Amino acid sequence: MLKSDEILIIGKIGPRISVAISKNYGKIKFIGSQHLLTLSVYSVTFYVSNSELFRVKESRFLYSFYPIVKSYNKYKYAISVIKLINRVLPVSSPFNGLYEDTINYLKYLMFDEENVRKYYMLWLYRLISSVLGINHLLYCKSCGNYRIRYYIRSVGGFCELCKSSGDFDINVLEFEFLENLNKLNFDSIRYFTVDFEKLIKIFEDLVYSY
Repeated sequence: MLKSDEILIIGKIGPRISVAISKNYGKIKFIGSQHLLTLSVYSVTFYVSNSELFRVKESRFLYSFYPIVKSYNKYKYAISVIKLINRVLPVSSPFNGLYEDTINYLKYLMFDEENVRKYYMLWLYRLISSVLGINHLLYCKSCGNYRIRYYIRSVGGFCELCKSSGDFDINVLEFEFLENLNKLNFDSIRYFTVDFEKLIKIFEDLVYSY
């Protein structure tokens, strides 16, 4: 049975099989059309060979994010996204909005050198929200109290009553930022000045501990 979709190529596995994230099917592995370029978007028609492997029949180039490779800073964060998609997403399991979030992330990355880490942090948040669930980050791992004060790597967040220190302190403004992060997008995130490096480390820890 033939199906159509839009895909973003994120890599290759050997000489014949490629990996992509698709709008309707999540992460997919497919055979064929080896001319398709990484970090490029295509409209494709394919056969579903089985639950894990697709066979491309036709493809049409739409646009590419490949110029990102010209900037080491941008390429580093683009590759981080690809690695996390490959690590966290199961094959053929779509997650609501993650394809659109990834496309938007790369679009902002293409044309803005100044806010790269902010965009990456927001994409990480969207990944965690889609795949792992983010609300547990706001609650103490010990007593369940709402409003964490410290974060311990590979363990989680704690309130002041349960812990007196951690790998990262989380102040009131940072907690409020986390609490309202779901309301921000790739445009509005540019105007905030919290410690994005700290949040990236916390979010990456959550993902790699998954």
